[in-house]
Amino acid sequence: MKKYTVQEIKAIWEKINAGAVFTGVKNNIGGVGTIQASPAGSFIRWQHYGQSAEKNTAGDLAFIINVIFKDCDEIVEARYSYYHINYIPVDRAYSAIDYSRSHPNVYGL
Repeated sequence: MKKYTVQEIKAIWEKINAGAVFTGVKNNIGGVGTIQASPAGSFIRWQHYGQSAEKNTAGDLAFIINVIFKDCDEIVEARYSYYHINYIPVDRAYSAIDYSRSHPNVYGL
């Protein structure tokens, strides 16, 4: 897992509060869980081998990233893809990631 600085966590927290969704990237496969603000904005919701919510603070976001998503290589901004039926990274650097392994209509993997 990438070690995030306090400034990086604060920048991610600000983007989440502005409506962005983040996902984990693990072994070159994106869409490993999600981190987003609740509709009311008072909690940060996460899904990764389970789901829950924490208070909407930068400190609680640091806990989510460092503890809940510790098995991911990094956390990146994501958008929902109706093709993949999942959140996928926005950054074009991840365009070569093979998302098909997480697609529910792909068999035999």
